[in-house]
Amino acid sequence: METTEIREQLQKAVTLSLDLAEKQIADLFLLLQKGFFVSACVGCTIHDFFIEQLGLSPEYIQSRIQGIFLDGKPADDLEIAIIRDGARLTLSGTMPGLVGIALRRGPLAVFRHSITHREAGDYGYSGEGFVQLKLLNLLMKDMGPELLRKGIYIQSTDLAEYLGNLPTGFWQECKSVSLDGAQVAPEMFQKGRWIPASEMAKFSVAPG
Repeated sequence: METTEIREQLQKAVTLSLDLAEKQIADLFLLLQKGFFVSACVGCTIHDFFIEQLGLSPEYIQSRIQGIFLDGKPADDLEIAIIRDGARLTLSGTMPGLVGIALRRGPLAVFRHSITHREAGDYGYSGEGFVQLKLLNLLMKDMGPELLRKGIYIQSTDLAEYLGNLPTGFWQECKSVSLDGAQVAPEMFQKGRWIPASEMAKFSVAPG
């Protein structure tokens, strides 16, 4: 999908916010590995994006984020690789097996020169844009709660399917639901009941 088309969908996104008990946020973590969008200041390095926009510490980046893939290619030098408008960024914690060892950041990165992300040209457009994120394994638990509080953009059909498959108990514990600023019954999101009015949804949680 073209960047312009995605941006238009984001601008028309329906807004959905759930007021949940803190323990319920974990039920939403698997949604983050499907891929979602966040508003971002683009034209910066991955390092600056992590520190200044995601609020991650250098220590966390070094110790917990083992795999970083920018537009499908492993990114090793975070202070050179540029986040451009519409960039796809996949983040992983521990990656098992020999493939995981080969793709994670570290000394072995030199042996995958042919597939590693290489920066070419200038920074391009710098300003307000969006980034597509995907979080894998332990990073869903680490980074998920804060991202969900701030709000993520996600394909509304993916969101409707995911929410529709949550157990009845989840919706019984949900304190309130806001759809485009209006309070609605949580039961309307149980399987097959919610038909999204737009292609994209801005989804957030407000744990109380």
